[in-house]
Amino acid sequence: MMEVLNLGSGNRRLDLGCIAAHGIWRYDDSRHCYATIQQGKPATAFLLELIARLQTSATVPMIDVRAYAKWLTV
Repeated sequence: MMEVLNLGSGNRRLDLGCIAAHGIWRYDDSRHCYATIQQGKPATAFLLELIARLQTSATVPMIDVRAYAKWLTV
C-alpha cells in the first residue's frame, strides 16, 4: 500500500486515510513520508483527525477534537 501512496505528490497525494480494521495513516509534512498509527477505534480516530484538519481552514475554532482522540488509546 505504501508503494502506491508514495506515487502521488502535490495535489495528487492522499494526506489522510483509514483502514477500519487496523488504523489510520497520514502524511507527515515535516518528515516528507507517511506515518501509520495503529490504535483502537480507527474509524473514530480518522473522523476526529479529519475534523481537526478541516478546522484549520475555517474561521471559527471548534473544540479540541484531538484532545478527545487521546482517549481512544485507553
